[in-house]
Amino acid sequence: MGKPKRSSSGFSKAKPSEAPKQQVAKGAAGAGAKEQQAIALINQGKPEEAEAIYRELIEAGTRNHAVYCNLAAICESKGKIKAAIEYLQISVGLSQGNPEAHYRIGKLHKTAGNYSQAISSYQTALLSNKNDHRVLNSLGIALRLNGDPEQAALFIKQAPGACRA
Repeated sequence: MGKPKRSSSGFSKAKPSEAPKQQVAKGAAGAGAKEQQAIALINQGKPEEAEAIYRELIEAGTRNHAVYCNLAAICESKGKIKAAIEYLQISVGLSQGNPEAHYRIGKLHKTAGNYSQAISSYQTALLSNKNDHRVLNSLGIALRLNGDPEQAALFIKQAPGACRA
């Protein structure tokens, strides 16, 4: 499932300029406290309780990409691949250039047999780090499964060298 990321962000129904400063700060602090509570629950082996907190945060309007990443990990652990992909895609929208989320989306698509979508996600992840051996190897495997063994071999051969780079 990976270690949950720690980050906080709040959302107020009133625009920050319209809300009293103390209320905005209190809301952000409350969201941050809930996020920390969810992480603690995950670390205690209570993902269902953490999931409930993440869903509350989303309902309250959080724009924190880590909430969506962590909820995706919980969904993935339950075998809810489609939901995990959707949460990771939201996370990517909130945090532009998140190669780890693209890599995870690729893995989930590959697991679901959506090889062309997996390939696309892996290629996007490589834009940020061309030497990520995990992505290179996974891209190669997805290409092979998608019926392109020649292209697959090129990426799989690059993976061990990237690991040493």
